[in-house]
Parts: sequence; structure tokens; C-alpha cells
Amino acid sequence: MPRVLFLNLDELLHDSKVEALLSYYPQRYLLRANPGDIVVVPDPVDADFVAYARSVKKLAAPENWLVVTGRNSGALCSSRSLFESGAPLARLKKLVKKGGYVFTPYLQTPKMLDVAQKLGLRPEAPAMSLPDAVNSGLTLALNNKLYFKRLCRRNGVPVLPDYVCTTPEAITAAAEKLGRGGRRVILKKTRAAGGYGNISGTAAELAANIALWRKWDEVLVEPHLGDERVVGALALLDADGVKFLGLDRQDCVNDAWNGCEFPYSGRGAAEVKRHTLRLARLLWKEGLRGEMDLDWFATPRNGVFAIECNFRDNGFGYILELARDAFGLPPARTHARYWAALKLGQPSLRLIAEKISALNAGTRRGGAILCGKPKNGRVGVLAAADSAAALRRLSRAIIKELS
Repeated sequence: MPRVLFLNLDELLHDSKVEALLSYYPQRYLLRANPGDIVVVPDPVDADFVAYARSVKKLAAPENWLVVTGRNSGALCSSRSLFESGAPLARLKKLVKKGGYVFTPYLQTPKMLDVAQKLGLRPEAPAMSLPDAVNSGLTLALNNKLYFKRLCRRNGVPVLPDYVCTTPEAITAAAEKLGRGGRRVILKKTRAAGGYGNISGTAAELAANIALWRKWDEVLVEPHLGDERVVGALALLDADGVKFLGLDRQDCVNDAWNGCEFPYSGRGAAEVKRHTLRLARLLWKEGLRGEMDLDWFATPRNGVFAIECNFRDNGFGYILELARDAFGLPPARTHARYWAALKLGQPSLRLIAEKISALNAGTRRGGAILCGKPKNGRVGVLAAADSAAALRRLSRAIIKELS
């Protein structure tokens, strides 16, 4: 069934320091489109990358599927921008006239239910939760780190100890308590995403940055266990129940997500799966529908700890969807590696795309996809294959050709 994919990233990111993502993310988002889908984004995408996305996904001319709303000055609100946009709104209404579309927003919110209603689109599972679950604020709350940790504690799912702070003085005191002996501590903005609201260090190192956090209502202060131990778990809550899609090993740099490798079957895998399914079944009964991506610490001696919930479009689901739609690889047969910022030897999109195309021509089943334009000498790349050995060969070739 064709979809209307709506990028309302602005409802999740509240920090002007990460506003650049609102300009870069639409590039990656375009690649979600399949023939027949419509994509609504807040910012224009460069014509050369639109052309690349069209070639990868066999898409029609952009006027037949791409709508750019623009953003309100001083108010990052994609839904309001759409209904005040004039020509983009008229174009979207014309595109959806033939009917049969499923409304699929990046983040499920009451504003998105309103958009669907005004456009006469169906908000149905698994693209959208039951209306009561959306209007109650539950879909948004799950993306709040503090709410999620409290949910885990109520249901016997292990989480790390923390302090919840609302002032710089409280943050400093909590960091000093958890950072005794020079141990590293991490500060997390409860409503940020992708690690862009995280910063870590010793208590002394963090003291110099406390002023950066004055505008935030809530900050979690936790012990820092190390980026190399983060595991992701993905479950689909659809109309019929819960499906477990697998685990990935995450790459993190400076406390932010930097890519992943799928599948993962190492330390803590069985325990992570068990807890993930427990939470997913609980939330399914509350009317939640969609992808639930959970992050976990898998430690060598103390078991696993839940970190956060991404109840929205997410990097894990994105790579599985791309592998399926671009290369015909179902999740059960997919082996994938995603680099969010692979270092490049040269910055030309055209030349890099040509190298990727040549690599794909020599790959039996699977291949590589650029997930954005080169920026600051780096680029997002997905590699997908039907075996671990094929993925290793493809990954080595990508690094050799592009770096």
C-alpha cells in the first residue's frame, strides 16, 4: 500500500544547536520512498541527491512524489508550515486525491493525527498507533529518557542508577557523587535524540560545560559504561501483535550514534530480547503500533541495562527497510553495516556514486547505498549482503574505494 511519508523531525529535536539535522536528514529520508509513495519534508534536497535517490529506488520525477513545505521563521513546526505553505499544500492535496495512501509520519503525535484527518489520509497500524495512545501523549513520552526508565523500573526491567536534575547546581552535585575516583559520568537531555543531547567526562571535565545545560528542564546524570557496549533491539508492533526483528551492535562516537552492524548475537543477546518483548507486549496492549527501537548496555559481569526507547522512525529500522526495498533482502537473511560518517578520500557525490555503482555491479545479492551527500569529508553509507562473509568483503571494498 502506498504511503505518505511525513518528516516531522522538528517535533522531536528542540535544540537549535542540532537544527542542521533538519536540513541534512531529508536527504536520508528520501531513500525511504518506494514507487507510488509521497514524501513530505521541511527543507529542499539538492537536485543531484534527488537524482541519486531516484536511481536507487526507481522513483518517478520529483514533482510526482516530493513535497517541500518550508519552515516557519522561529517556529520549527512542520504541520503548521504545511497548512500555511500555499503551493506545497495544494500539490500534496492533488497527489493524494487518488486515495489508498497510508499516512506514515516520522514521529507519531497529535499534530500528525490532525494532518491525516485534514488530508483525508488513513492513520493505521503499523504506521500509526491507536488514536487514544497518540492523543494521550504516550507515543511522545516513550521517546523521553526519564519516562522510559520509569516505565522499565515499574516493570522489572533493569536500568542504571541516575539523578534527575533541573539546575546546574544539582547537575554538578550529582556528577561529583557518581564520578568519585575519577569515574566517567554522562549527562543526558531527556528529550534529545541520536545522542545529540549527551555529553560525558569526569566531574571536573563536565563542570566547565554545565552552563550549556541551563535551558533544559530535565537532565539525567548516570555512570558512563562505555560506548562499545551498546546493543539495539527492534520490535514491530503491528495490528496482529508483536514481532521481534533482531539485534544490532551500535557504533557510538562522543556519546552519539555513529552507525551499527546487524545482526548481533553476542553478550546479553537473549536477555535483551526477553526484556524487549516484555515491554513491546505491554505497550501493544496500551494501543501502541509501530517500530520500537530500544538501546541497551550489555556488560560483562552485571547483565544488561535499558538505556532509551526510540518509538519513531529509527536508524535500525531504516537499514532493514533499505536492505529489503533496494536489494530484496528480508530481515532474516540480512547482514548489514551502516556508517553514519564514513571518512572520504574526495567529496564529489558523482564520483562516489559511480564507485558505489561499480561495487554493486560485482555484488551477487546486496550492495551499498549512499544515505546523504558528502559533508565535511564524510558520508553516510549502508552496506547490505546475504551472508556475514559477503558483508565483510563488501565492507572492505567500500572502505578501500571511498576512504
